[in-house]
Amino acid sequence: MIFLERTRESPRNSQTRMGRRVYSFGPFQLDLEEQILSRDGHAMALKPKVFEVLAVLVENSGRVMCKDELLEKVWADRFVEEGNLAVSIFEIRKALGSDNGGQHYVETVPRRGYRFAATVVQITNRDEISESRFDPKLVTTSRTNSEEAKDTIAVLPFKSIGTSTNEYLGLGIADALITKLSNLKQITVRPTSSVRKYGDSHDPIAAGKEQRVEWVLDGSVQLSGERIRLTVQLVHVRDEAIHWAEKFDESFTDIFGVEDSISQKVLQALEFRMTGDEKRLLSKRFTEDPKAYELYLKGRYFLEKRTADASRKAIDHFERAIMIDPTFALAYAGIAGCYVFLSTASPSQSCNREAEGAASIALRIDPALAEAHTAIGYVKMRQWDWLAAELSFKSAIELSPNYPTAHANYAILLAELGRFNEALEEINVARAIDPLSLIISSQLGSVLYLARDYDQAVIQFRKTLSLDEDFGVARFVLGYVYETLGEHDAALREWKQSQKTLGNLPEFISCVGRISAFRGNKIDAYYAIEHLKELSCSTYVQPNYVALVFAALGEYDQAFEWFERAFVERDGDLSLLKVDPRMDCLRSDPRFINLLQRVGLGI
Repeated sequence: MIFLERTRESPRNSQTRMGRRVYSFGPFQLDLEEQILSRDGHAMALKPKVFEVLAVLVENSGRVMCKDELLEKVWADRFVEEGNLAVSIFEIRKALGSDNGGQHYVETVPRRGYRFAATVVQITNRDEISESRFDPKLVTTSRTNSEEAKDTIAVLPFKSIGTSTNEYLGLGIADALITKLSNLKQITVRPTSSVRKYGDSHDPIAAGKEQRVEWVLDGSVQLSGERIRLTVQLVHVRDEAIHWAEKFDESFTDIFGVEDSISQKVLQALEFRMTGDEKRLLSKRFTEDPKAYELYLKGRYFLEKRTADASRKAIDHFERAIMIDPTFALAYAGIAGCYVFLSTASPSQSCNREAEGAASIALRIDPALAEAHTAIGYVKMRQWDWLAAELSFKSAIELSPNYPTAHANYAILLAELGRFNEALEEINVARAIDPLSLIISSQLGSVLYLARDYDQAVIQFRKTLSLDEDFGVARFVLGYVYETLGEHDAALREWKQSQKTLGNLPEFISCVGRISAFRGNKIDAYYAIEHLKELSCSTYVQPNYVALVFAALGEYDQAFEWFERAFVERDGDLSLLKVDPRMDCLRSDPRFINLLQRVGLGI
């Protein structure tokens, strides 16, 4: 039995042995023997596993293929997560687009799997098989599992040698290399937010295993006067072997050339072919001024700390970089990212305006910056400009398919619009790119909560907290789930524990007030309302917090008065009006329907 399992052929090999099998659908032909997907005679690029998923779906067209069945057929000899399948479906949809009616060729069947919806014809007459205009760089070729695993890499922060004041440099160079390599569609690079924790002391093999990648780029950096010295190595995680290593000793003014060289040699070592566009992206430079670049690296170092104080320091460094080079688009995008973070930590329309302004300047300089498109998308989402937000997120994903923040933010937008199946697919793509991200893991839980899949939401938040029990965001939204389930003690427990790290006082007071109302303790509920009003004299308190306590008390006239204030103040939480379970008691009220329409979420 063990022998049979080891020698079992993949579907692809068994198809080849049975003879040439070609399927036609719409303008496409799928040749299973030659491993070619073509459109109107032109060969298209697909990764091997993506091609196999498409082949299985096409051969079973019209039938619902459950996710477990697809995973078994395509990844029978490897343990992979469901996120790998979601990424493959995303790539297939991107390659095929939609039919003339605007429908996806691959349909999602809720809670079950996927179905290939187009009419498929098997071509048996060889004369009917169109000859693809063959480009060897585009055609999918057969690779072994070990070769395909080259698609994942983690670039760790370079160890800083010498003075600790150069700590920013190690993370900054890693971040620059991550940005370069992420432009390539054939490789998945773990984002900076995922690897920054490794700092100056790490085991590259252990880090690679934790990040679930096949390759790790590791190194050290030393700044001595005007010279920069780097030692770089590319490590194969499974074999625990150094695949390539090199030393660089250059003037700091040539840091750009060093980064270009490292990126190119990594791809050469991994035997990847690049298109002309990818080569241009790899060598793209956003500034030629080394001082401006050094300030940018410092800004990125502080931005990645993800705290309000660090974000303000990052803005200062980015602004100083722009003073030296006013055309430094990445620095403007960095400012936008800082203000987006500040707006989530403390909701503020002024932060949104600053984010939008900086991102707009970045895009005027360089329209291809995914980070800037994502920032614009976030701001538009909070301004209730739903169409513009979606277009911005789609632009970001098209420009940088490996940018997890774009996928995750797009997922939240889709959830707020009630498009939960699409939201789950997008968030699973983000998780596949960054599987250890606490915030993305929590966002998956939030999507499940908004979709009213409460049991799965609890399971997901528990998975997140198993990675970090002090991650306050997960605990806070988990409290909402328990509130909706009527488990009030559990909800209070999660909210109280979240305060250790969040200190989210106004929202916490609102939540406690709601539980008091549900328990019939009106005195404490009114106390919470008065407390929020007092706080609003010294800090910003979202009107939505007060409205929700009144709603829990059943005092709907008062609730809508505060919802009206929330509308006037552009309270970001009104983005949840269409899907928030906490507002279900209000949905039949004509005032609620009117509010939905004014926010752009009406039917």
